[in-house]
Amino acid sequence: MKKRLLLATTLAAMGLGASAQLNAPEHVDIYAGTYKDSNHERSWVHFTSNDTRKLERRNIFFQDDEYQLQAFRCGAMTPDGYVGYMTRVYTYEEYPLCFYKLNVETGQYQWLLDMTNDNVYGPYWPRIYDVDYDWSRGILYALGYEESNGGYTSALYTVDTKTGKYTKFLDNIGFYAAAMAIDYDGNFYFLRFETVDGENISGTHFEKMQLDANKRMKRVFDKSLTVRGEAFPLYYLNDFTIDHTTGDLYWAADDHENWQRLVRIDPETAETTYIGAIGWYESVAGMYIPFQTAASRTAPARATNFSIDYANRGSAVTLGWQNPTTQWNRSTLTDLSSINIARDNVSNIVGTVSATGQEGQRMQFTDTEAAKGLHTYYVIPANASGNGVPNSYLAWAGEDTPGKVSSLVLEKKDDNNLIVSWSLPTIGAHEGWFDNSALTYDVTRQPDGKKVVQGATATSFTDSELGNYDNYYYEVAAINAEGRGTVATTSAVHAGNAISAPYEAFFTTQKEADAWTVLDANYDGRTWEWQGQNGLPDMLRMNLNSESMDNDLLVSPMLHVEEGKTYRVAADILMDNPNTYRIQLAESQESVAEKFRSFESYNYTIGENDPCYVSHTIEGTFEANHTGGHFVAVRSQSPGALANVAVYRVSFEEVPEYDLALSAVDVVPDGIEGKEMTATLTVVNRGLNTFKKGEYRLEAFDVETGAVLGSIDGPYSVLTDDQEDIELPFTPGAKIASDALSTQTQEKIAFRIVSDKDGNARNNTSETFNFNVAKAGTSDWNVDITEGNLRGDRTDYETRVPFDFTHAYSNFQSIYDYDLIGMEGSITRVGYRYEPINSFSGTMFVSLDLGTSNSVYYNSIFDAVPDSRLTNVFYAPVKLDPSTGEHVLALDLETPFPISKGQHLVVNISHEGNIGEMYPIMMQSFNHGGTGVYGSIRAYSDKGMPALTTGECIPYIPCIMLSITTLDGVKEVELRPSTLTGGVYDLLGRPAAGGQKVTITDGKKTIK
Repeated sequence: MKKRLLLATTLAAMGLGASAQLNAPEHVDIYAGTYKDSNHERSWVHFTSNDTRKLERRNIFFQDDEYQLQAFRCGAMTPDGYVGYMTRVYTYEEYPLCFYKLNVETGQYQWLLDMTNDNVYGPYWPRIYDVDYDWSRGILYALGYEESNGGYTSALYTVDTKTGKYTKFLDNIGFYAAAMAIDYDGNFYFLRFETVDGENISGTHFEKMQLDANKRMKRVFDKSLTVRGEAFPLYYLNDFTIDHTTGDLYWAADDHENWQRLVRIDPETAETTYIGAIGWYESVAGMYIPFQTAASRTAPARATNFSIDYANRGSAVTLGWQNPTTQWNRSTLTDLSSINIARDNVSNIVGTVSATGQEGQRMQFTDTEAAKGLHTYYVIPANASGNGVPNSYLAWAGEDTPGKVSSLVLEKKDDNNLIVSWSLPTIGAHEGWFDNSALTYDVTRQPDGKKVVQGATATSFTDSELGNYDNYYYEVAAINAEGRGTVATTSAVHAGNAISAPYEAFFTTQKEADAWTVLDANYDGRTWEWQGQNGLPDMLRMNLNSESMDNDLLVSPMLHVEEGKTYRVAADILMDNPNTYRIQLAESQESVAEKFRSFESYNYTIGENDPCYVSHTIEGTFEANHTGGHFVAVRSQSPGALANVAVYRVSFEEVPEYDLALSAVDVVPDGIEGKEMTATLTVVNRGLNTFKKGEYRLEAFDVETGAVLGSIDGPYSVLTDDQEDIELPFTPGAKIASDALSTQTQEKIAFRIVSDKDGNARNNTSETFNFNVAKAGTSDWNVDITEGNLRGDRTDYETRVPFDFTHAYSNFQSIYDYDLIGMEGSITRVGYRYEPINSFSGTMFVSLDLGTSNSVYYNSIFDAVPDSRLTNVFYAPVKLDPSTGEHVLALDLETPFPISKGQHLVVNISHEGNIGEMYPIMMQSFNHGGTGVYGSIRAYSDKGMPALTTGECIPYIPCIMLSITTLDGVKEVELRPSTLTGGVYDLLGRPAAGGQKVTITDGKKTIK
């Protein structure tokens, strides 16, 4: 029993026995990890039974795991700390990751047992999916599953709490369980699936079982569970734990819509109490409820229903409570003898009250010796079995600072006048006594943080000095001689001065999103809400109502317009289903929904054949018919199908007389020092007047030095609302000294429009491109094997071809038909085009081996060309470019590789290292195979470069570019004077022949 008492003291010292809120309504504190988190990274969270929606995040588990492939699965508190289990999730499969130890207050954890290569029990669905600690036996049990005779049952394992090593304990508990909990007496509780036909889940069954000394499970009690009077079909993730303080079971019940609800279960009757939904589309696992213990299971349970009264200006603290009626083991209490009162520590007893025969009665104790400040009082019932379960309450001794003011109201008189009013506080900041006869007040306006009232005695204030139109609210604090009281916050209203153009909203913060007004026009409860990062840029996101064609509006702050001027409104939208959008304009927020002026040019329909999950811009222009404020709104009109819509940028600008914009640049950022290349620039006239030929100039320039690398005067006139694609010649590396380029370097190049007439310079310059610039004299790409060469009927972008970024090592081998290459000679460069799809950083080693084959296809992995027939031509670190646009991974061969007519090229590319992303880039590939034949073989490992015989065949081959030097391509050969009479050879060692003439010019022999 000493061990249990020590635990109670330790938990109290950690602060886990008391509420995080000051004397909040009685509740339980719950810690857990988010197994599924729609709005954030998977995290360790804290929430309470009286506010299950609010998940307080203590620690993000896998900050570098962008795709959230690592998952928190389960865990339990033990005498050695909280121990749990994590998995790796890929599509619909889970793989073991580790056993770990975790600090429940901070969420920081450390691995105990690395299981990333643990295949002892199979690599697929985790054999372990719930754990709980048996305090009566001192054992951490794990619940797993067994597959036998085509069916599933659950098994028990034991886990070493210091090392994480686990051992099979019981092959079969008698059924397949979804979750497990163990009470303080060693009784096991399971939740299992109920089915109609053995397959379709219809409900949840509750099982109470006991484990005997022969490792056999005996059923004590079982019952079908109902939640709010109805059957509850178990779904994927259901977590189960016990509050050992009271013995109540808590169930995170996962329904068929993947919502988790917190449900309390009586362990004796299986009666349930619905508490509330957990978070917002999150699913938690490994729930832990901090608990307090008693000297014995037959000692009293805890006292409840606390109250505090004060006398003598707070110097006398009277604590009231209701005595328990049960023992800690939930049996009836008949021998309550006394109540011990402790202050600030359970061992610091400051008073004892006789309680014989007072089971269930209210009692009280007055403390007159407490020092000024906040104290924790412990009420500890006792009987013949010893001290019972303590319960605690916070109380302030002496005069307190004020609490929140009451009756706080914000009234909008008009857009430029807001009235704040309030009444006296009714309670102290720490729920203590305070003198309310000499209070002053401070008022701070948000979101700009301006203190608008300081040290006032009045209880109202009118603010007539607002800034730009925004979502304003006020913070009011009462102050006395003890200090500044608790801040009270008003509701928020939209008010202020109209915002002048240009205005742009990116919705990167909640504050920016709050400046906009949401109108639930069809009153369906589904409307725009800011969700921050959700796998897409920061944005407002709307779930559309499939039952209505007319959906909600996202309304801007008030925007200032001037009569006769023209303005443009644009919105960038992402969606996952076809939809129709409209931008609406009105002179008041209210009329946006009903009495608005809409323009047909604002309508934008994304049809069934248009791409989804990509950005679409809708925009339109209007001429203001008066000077004053206007509102614009983004409205989505659903075609009747459920859709997700995201708005992540809205802009408002005045349309100038002349405005030529650079809207796109088509260029592959890969060139050769001093060699001219071409970029295609798309220019759009967004002004009111035509830009004539020669009134503008296009330039390419080095961003770091400012050097102009190429320019052209505007060759075409560009009409209003029209665009032209113009080719701009430029020379990368022209201003970089040759000795600065060893093999290749990067040059930052951008493109721009230059014009004295342009009234809007903000859209004249492109993004910066990181150009790979090869050393002067490097062979240019003269073979481009693309999807245009495909055989078969499929073209694809395959993010894991030729690299597999899910592993630190991968190996990829492909065969390229000579007909795809079309020339013989010496290969000097190999390049792969790619486009980044996520930000990333890091360097990896790439190894390139080339060879030849008599076969065009693979029939199996055993057809892979072995290392002995391959030549390593490149091995060096490379760094992929995370900036947007198309890039080339250019590999300059250390030694040229010969390819002859009729030989099929074998390309074997491997990588070592990890750049921290699963899908960082997109590489193009095409189907080169046919039925039963393959174009490539892929292999991977987590330990080192693997043998290809451990891989798999796939039909695709990556698109590549080649630089091939042919005999006709040898323009000049350097010779020493003593050898001027010698022959001329190409890079394959073949002499120049066939009637070719060789002349000597300045010490060189040149093939004519």
